[in-house]
Amino acid sequence: MLNSKNFTESTSADSTILGFDYQFFFFLCKLLELKTGETIGLEVKDDVHVTNKDGSTLLYQLKHSIQKNADGSIKNLTELDTDLWKTLSNWCKVIIDKNDGRAKIEQQLEFINQHEFLLVTNKSLSDSNEFINILYKFHNKRIKFEDFYNYLVNVKSSTSDKNILTYIDNLINLDIDCLENFLSKISIILSFDNIIIKIKNNIRSKMVDDEKINDILVRLIGVIKLDNYIELKSGNKYEIKFEEFHNKYRNIFNTARNKLQKIPYNFDIPKDLFSQKFILRLLEIGAIQPEDYDYAIDLTTYKLRLEFSLMHWHQSGDIVIDEIEYFHEDTLLLIKNNFRFVFNRCQDNDEIVQTAIKIYSDLLTKKFTIIGNELGYDLSNGELYFLSDTNQIGWHKNWDKNED
Repeated sequence: MLNSKNFTESTSADSTILGFDYQFFFFLCKLLELKTGETIGLEVKDDVHVTNKDGSTLLYQLKHSIQKNADGSIKNLTELDTDLWKTLSNWCKVIIDKNDGRAKIEQQLEFINQHEFLLVTNKSLSDSNEFINILYKFHNKRIKFEDFYNYLVNVKSSTSDKNILTYIDNLINLDIDCLENFLSKISIILSFDNIIIKIKNNIRSKMVDDEKINDILVRLIGVIKLDNYIELKSGNKYEIKFEEFHNKYRNIFNTARNKLQKIPYNFDIPKDLFSQKFILRLLEIGAIQPEDYDYAIDLTTYKLRLEFSLMHWHQSGDIVIDEIEYFHEDTLLLIKNNFRFVFNRCQDNDEIVQTAIKIYSDLLTKKFTIIGNELGYDLSNGELYFLSDTNQIGWHKNWDKNED
């Protein structure tokens, strides 16, 4: 008989997995918001932490719930919610951690002043959560610290839950100055959900087109999870500076941003095909014959497809004008280098034509590249015909003297 988990066990497992994913995706969200001089860590100083350029640090505790209200919404963060008081208690333990050099009150105060403490959860606000109301009033100087302290004493007396009593004790037992400063540095971010949408918006803000966002997201998740695994396996924690993130992962954005899509084309073929300049240049070396109408259509199609693709990519913002100019210049240099000295030993026109045909044939097998994208043979050949049609290259030694 197969062993199967009961409903509670299955739900608990699902909740744990989602909790880890929630933490990771929050980390990824904040990683994409990182600025110069900042550092982010995953499960280093807290679930997630961000150290600012000035050395101050934001400590994030992540709490995710799959429990729902009758209307299908995520349950509220209640006044006696275990997630709330356990988080506050954990921070208190960090503040007074003598093993981390904070045995003295002055050291604890210095730590508090250098940190912000943020509880982030997908739970929503409960109207009956008096802790959040008191915290808001205290931050806005509408009540005094003594009022907040009295509230903590009163809320302790309102519960018999041993865990919550212990958590509140850890809070109240802080040095009184430490407690006042600590309470002023706490923030609670509620209803933090739809985290994948937030991540995608952060990717979009980096000048990435919508159709490329998913590719970047999938690649980021994969490489960052792999790097985190490698660091943990090596006994290290995963912490990364903005500069490291930029250097290590920017190629993911560049590759997706610069990935040129093949463009459907629909254009009219010129009626007088053999009056095109690039066709005249090919006629000079016998690469096409005056009766090769279908072949002339093919070659013209390649040229027009190249021109249309470059225009579309430029208009859609995939490439800028100087990248197009560099592409033409680079291709032109390659062609000129191929032809530079080949005609020196030619004795007559037949040798010139044979030499030109060979180099032209070789160039037809080349695939050219623009901003890291290798073009197909159709567009690469089209580039040859475009350059010829715009009087930049020819195939015969004296092509520029044969112009009409």
